[in-house]
Amino acid sequence: MSFFKQRSILDTRTEHTVHIPYRLVIGVGVGYLVLPICIFFVTWLRWYIGFPEAFALLAGVAFFMRNTCSDSTDKLVLPLKHFLAIAVLLLLWVWTTGIGNFFVSAYDHPYRTALFRDLINFDWPVIYSETGNALIYYLFYWMIPALFGKVFGWATGNVVLLLWTYIGVLLAYLLLLHVCKSKTNGEIWLAAILLFGWSGLNTVGSAITQILNMNLYPFGLGSGLGWLDALFNGYSFNFFYRSNMETLTQIYNQATPLWIITLLTLDSKNKVQNFAFLGLCLLPFAPLPFLGLVIFLIAFFCVQLHTAYKNREIVPFIKQTFSLQNILASITIFPVTALFFSCNLTTHQDGSGGLMLLPLELFDKVRTVGIILFWILQFGIIAALIFTKYRKSILYYITIASLIVIPLFEFGKRGGRDFCMNVSLPALFILMVLTIRYLNEHVIQKNLGVKNLIICVVLTLSILSPIQDIAAKLDTIGDLHQFPVINDSVVSFSDKQIGDIAHLENFLVPNYDRTAFFKYVAR
Repeated sequence: MSFFKQRSILDTRTEHTVHIPYRLVIGVGVGYLVLPICIFFVTWLRWYIGFPEAFALLAGVAFFMRNTCSDSTDKLVLPLKHFLAIAVLLLLWVWTTGIGNFFVSAYDHPYRTALFRDLINFDWPVIYSETGNALIYYLFYWMIPALFGKVFGWATGNVVLLLWTYIGVLLAYLLLLHVCKSKTNGEIWLAAILLFGWSGLNTVGSAITQILNMNLYPFGLGSGLGWLDALFNGYSFNFFYRSNMETLTQIYNQATPLWIITLLTLDSKNKVQNFAFLGLCLLPFAPLPFLGLVIFLIAFFCVQLHTAYKNREIVPFIKQTFSLQNILASITIFPVTALFFSCNLTTHQDGSGGLMLLPLELFDKVRTVGIILFWILQFGIIAALIFTKYRKSILYYITIASLIVIPLFEFGKRGGRDFCMNVSLPALFILMVLTIRYLNEHVIQKNLGVKNLIICVVLTLSILSPIQDIAAKLDTIGDLHQFPVINDSVVSFSDKQIGDIAHLENFLVPNYDRTAFFKYVAR
């Protein structure tokens, strides 16, 4: 493994390199999130609300940039040929997710395709006059692709959607290189491989549950993420953590925003003046991952508060907490998204909404074995193997504690596992960051010992999950003799009522004119 380090030193003398100022990466990353929010403000809200909100938020961005990187001289220095090769591989990855209907549609794509089509075809805010419903969803991600679709048509909109997602993945990758201090050839390739391949040991879990006769699905191609689906009993004991591939494939509208914000938060974990700004920039795109990120923001806040108290610096700490960027994000993003999302029916249907702990009395032997296997295979093995480096790290303990506790809760309609799947995403991504940092220090730059060899084996087995997912899609293409394979079964929400097909309560709100958002805020 020391070969990679030596080769990089030699290569930088002879190879062309690309120099990317880190403040440029931060600026583009923040703009990637704030621009769609501002477009929503000026197109969905009354002009005398939307334009001042957009202006105030952009002012918050200016204060954030001045505080974060006005004096930054950091640069990402990357060998050009390696960077181009990685950029192409990341593009291929995004293509294989099926985003934009250019490969094979995933399970959730018909709903997202219908939402995207309606954003293109209907005026904003989207009101379905024939059914009396309004469109409600965390739809901020589609603002820019939908604008292109309105002007240039459906095909162009899909191309822009694919490219918009790719830009987000590329930004996340560049931020990951900086946060993990990845510089050598081996380190920059490692970051790219794990960004694509980060996953639990789903193949191993599928094999074990197959042997124990606990698997609903035959062992074979596919991501294997549902290897505990048989444990569902009306409550979400069918524990499920998303891989990066699954996240980008099924909920791409949340994936790149949460990756970018999680990395920016790690980069600003000692700057309380940025906490509310960063967290709220994620809220419109990914409400449940936002809750997962809040766990870390609260922990970082408490650590800094303790330090300020110990150093008798409480007043400066309070001033930093109420920074202009935090205040401006709080008075713009939070009230608008709170009103908008409060229209959604998911959390109060049938009286079963809200956050609840899984009934502990229902943890029979099978489900107890299931969650222990889940903890071990999804994060426990890798967390134990990197423990020596992080035994004094608060970040490590918060990450592991979060991943242990999150599966014990469900949110929304009873039996839904969205809380487990989505609130866990920041913690899983942070565990990936910690693993990359460990590998950079103990594997890439040193000889491979027994423990490090085991880590490499574990990660190789985990990468089988996204590889098998792509293989299953290729198998589908071969079986159907069709390319691309598009599932556009929902088409539009304009002719549907809640109950016509599953999950419409996530997207439609009847009697919208009675909600505060449409009565007082919307155009």
